[in-house]
Amino acid sequence: MKKLSVLFLTLLLLVGCTNASIESTYFSGLSQALPVAANNTKPYYRYYLPPHVGVRAQDQTSSILMVDGHEILMNLMVQNIVSKTFEYETVEKNIKKTPIFEEETTYIDLNGNSQNMNVRVYELNTGELAIFVDNQKIELVSVVLSSSVNITLETMIIILKSTEVFDDKVVLAYSNKQISKNSGTYSEFFEQVPPETGTLREMYDSINPDNQ
Repeated sequence: MKKLSVLFLTLLLLVGCTNASIESTYFSGLSQALPVAANNTKPYYRYYLPPHVGVRAQDQTSSILMVDGHEILMNLMVQNIVSKTFEYETVEKNIKKTPIFEEETTYIDLNGNSQNMNVRVYELNTGELAIFVDNQKIELVSVVLSSSVNITLETMIIILKSTEVFDDKVVLAYSNKQISKNSGTYSEFFEQVPPETGTLREMYDSINPDNQ
């Protein structure tokens, strides 16, 4: 009984340390100075890519980035931009997991405009962590080992803060089209997720029900 109590307390301490580490990383990412200029430009948005980040695949609206051996999906949230609606309070109502870390804040972008930022971190059944970061126009998603969560989360926040979306171009290109989120790069990211973490797609769809 005593051993079980010690084990339980140890697990609580580990969870507490992980959450504290994630929170510290979150604030570190927010405090990073904005880059002087973007160094990557797509048809509908541009952003800054730090030197330690690689690009494995990309198309007009999505990219698969590489950080510390882990993939990050970066995706343009076309439907939100075209519809001009985003009900953040209700999109997660059907999710089955509770995030171990969750924050919503605002930041000033490269143009001096205030933007919203939403950050959620979930622990998967495999022990890996799923990270979701978005500003209602651009979203970044990654599944990482706990040892890589800090560098990955901080990098995702830095990239998101640097993004500039060309709203007018998005609306002009997509307002009269059937909007699909399943671009080649977007689908490829979820296909790379191991079978045992297959619930990531379900989790994503619960967070973004309008994008299915």
